Amino acid sequence: MELFNRTLSLATDLVMAPLQGLSPSISLLLLSAAMGILFLLAFRLTSNQEAIGRLRRRMAAHLLEFRLFQHSLGIQWSALSRMLLANLIYLRYAGRPMLLMLVPLGLVLIQLDQWYGYQPLKPDETALVSLKLSGEGDLTKVRLETGDGLELVGRPLRSPRSGEVNWSVRPRRQGTQLLTFLFEGRQVRKEIVTSDQALARVSAVTPSRDFWDVLQHPGAAPLPPDSFAERISVNYPARRIDLLGWETHWLVFLLIVSTLAALAFKRLLRVQI
Repeated sequence: MELFNRTLSLATDLVMAPLQGLSPSISLLLLSAAMGILFLLAFRLTSNQEAIGRLRRRMAAHLLEFRLFQHSLGIQWSALSRMLLANLIYLRYAGRPMLLMLVPLGLVLIQLDQWYGYQPLKPDETALVSLKLSGEGDLTKVRLETGDGLELVGRPLRSPRSGEVNWSVRPRRQGTQLLTFLFEGRQVRKEIVTSDQALARVSAVTPSRDFWDVLQHPGAAPLPPDSFAERISVNYPARRIDLLGWETHWLVFLLIVSTLAALAFKRLLRVQI
């Protein structure tokens, strides 16, 4: 799973490289439009286009029949029932390619969340760093060491009930720096990213070795099996994307733009949806 994540992350980095000089809104606009067109082509290749075309014409005919024979309740009910049946058949034809695309789409969205879900820290911006112990232990023995470019602000906050220790960290300069966590002679590390770039990959969580945890957080290698830490996270600022003056989550932006792009290009690409 780690090799798979690294390979997919590298491929995503290559795609994102030429977009890093653009604003997040413009880069996501271009990316969303391209994804809409790509998934439109994938739908054409994996679906029965001829059967979908026939069903669409049949549904249009039943709808016309329903409107024309408003004086006859029997004909209207017959047209409506046949239209509903055609819709169910359509769902069978369209559902298969949708299901086939669901897994690759999910993997792509997980990767993009590393770029658009959070903003990297800026110099002198404070962030909360959390470590959860994998078992019972004395939380007072958990320590955090930072390099010259990072500063600890105040004292750590320990929560025995949840087994977590929280620190406030303030970076002093740009770059990727290391946080070193120490406990009973053992240590684990996590990177923290500080940048004033519009776009940068940010890994908010270092996951456990659980399959789903690793799948959802591909930006960092999972913790070792014998690690004293179950999970490490950095509370990066959430990113909001501007959509015509309305700030929204990046995923909402992507779904709207990719859908509009697919609808705009379906006739040009001769795709029945």
